[in-house]
Amino acid sequence: MELVKPSILNNSQRKRIFSMSRQAGLSSDELHSLLPEWCGGASLSSENGISVVQANKVIIALNKMISSKSSVKGNPTERQMNAIKTLQSVLKWSDVSLERFIYRTVKKVSLASITFHDASALISGLNRVKESFLQKKSVKSQNQNSQFA
Repeated sequence: MELVKPSILNNSQRKRIFSMSRQAGLSSDELHSLLPEWCGGASLSSENGISVVQANKVIIALNKMISSKSSVKGNPTERQMNAIKTLQSVLKWSDVSLERFIYRTVKKVSLASITFHDASALISGLNRVKESFLQKKSVKSQNQNSQFA
């Protein structure tokens, strides 16, 4: 039995998604940070990108965001706040360290004063810091293992 591959999104859908994300006021990083939540995918690239079905889910989510622009400019969602707190925990940062990062990233003094857009930017930044942290940790453990070999 042959498995049918899901169709990958086409250029017109990709252009529509980027156009709608700009209309919603999202940066490319913010859009990509929301893809897993909206459709489970992580990329809009032609290779290994999201499927047509996933693209339709993204378009629906962007339509909702555009139609309720007040929520885009408003407070962060509970899911965004949980993601920030989880990343803080993974990085083993104190509240002071997180507040310094918030100030450097979005020029706000505390987590309580961030907006929806700020939260997206923070999540993207924290994910980059986490990746860097995990890479350094992996290299350090490899070096320690090679010392004992």
